[in-house]
Amino acid sequence: MFEEYDLLHVDLNITNGCNFHCAHCHSSSGTVDDGELSTDQVINIIHQVYELGAVSLAIAGGEPFLRKDIGEILAAASALGSMHTVVVTNGSLLSRERLSRLREIAPEVGISISLDGSTPQTFGRIRGRVGASLHSSEALFERVLISIKETLLAGFEMSVNFTMTNESLEDLDDTYQLVVKELGVSTLLAIKFFPGGYGRNELDRFDVPWSRWQPYLASLTDRKINGELPGLQISLPSAWEFYLPLIAMGTDLDQAERIWSNRSPLRYSSFGSSIGDSSGITNLAIGSNGIVYPSVLVVGDNNCICGDLTLQSLNDIWRSSSLFKDIRALKAVDIEAECFSCPIVSMCGGGSRMRAYTDSGSMRGADASCPMIQHSQT
Repeated sequence: MFEEYDLLHVDLNITNGCNFHCAHCHSSSGTVDDGELSTDQVINIIHQVYELGAVSLAIAGGEPFLRKDIGEILAAASALGSMHTVVVTNGSLLSRERLSRLREIAPEVGISISLDGSTPQTFGRIRGRVGASLHSSEALFERVLISIKETLLAGFEMSVNFTMTNESLEDLDDTYQLVVKELGVSTLLAIKFFPGGYGRNELDRFDVPWSRWQPYLASLTDRKINGELPGLQISLPSAWEFYLPLIAMGTDLDQAERIWSNRSPLRYSSFGSSIGDSSGITNLAIGSNGIVYPSVLVVGDNNCICGDLTLQSLNDIWRSSSLFKDIRALKAVDIEAECFSCPIVSMCGGGSRMRAYTDSGSMRGADASCPMIQHSQT
């Protein structure tokens, strides 16, 4: 059992506007939301996030660099040095001049650029504009690669994000080679697809079936243990997606957790819940109009609203929201599946509550993607 667990991470979307139309986007970004927060409102919220005790903040969208006040916003976050802040971007709007200026006014902010693919063709299938030609995809792809290089040269802490989908898994190695080996980025973060937003329209294309995921993660972990892929990290929607493949292969879980820097919150004595999803417990998200949600994965869902920062303080919402209270009161035995009797319940704690909600409309619903649940229903 591990002792310490980071207390709070916040995702802050500052616009829903985007110049890309990614087919897997869980935020359904594209057009600017009604009531988008002003500069002063965003900065005030960042200070509220800091005062609440957040250890990390991700500023995203949409595409955050579409906002003309992005420099002012990031400068305000950078000044709060004890809170680690990263801005997540598609990289298409980062010029050398903009990066140089940003480095001067927001030196403590990290930059994370999304690159779903090692070639213009693979990149264009997921992140290109609707109806874009191959020539257009090539231009966008090269623009993002230039931005990655310029961000490194400007001296920012940076990483590159890659979404693991059923379509893109086979391209992860080549993307790693490009990003880490050729461009020199220290970290490629491979994020497993979550079925939300636009992505729910093409689940066969994006959702990775268990029959493929189990051997894939096991093989990837073996390679990681053997010293390959040192710059690769992973982010998964639920704990079972990490532990079940490794248990099946007899992998040393402590070793796997160390090399991946990936660990269920239930493996920490300080977490304080029997539910293994940190959404609404040590995570929260804020939409571009100031609406608060338990997770960035359900931003925009009117059934998951916890409060409105144009009407209440973040501290009041965090302490008194009925939805936050309901989530924190959940126990594994409350889940509408036999999770409480599962042999890995002490590590998994019922899977992804957000995925269960998107499937069933209930925070107490089953994470139906889990193979243990699928097996129990056959």
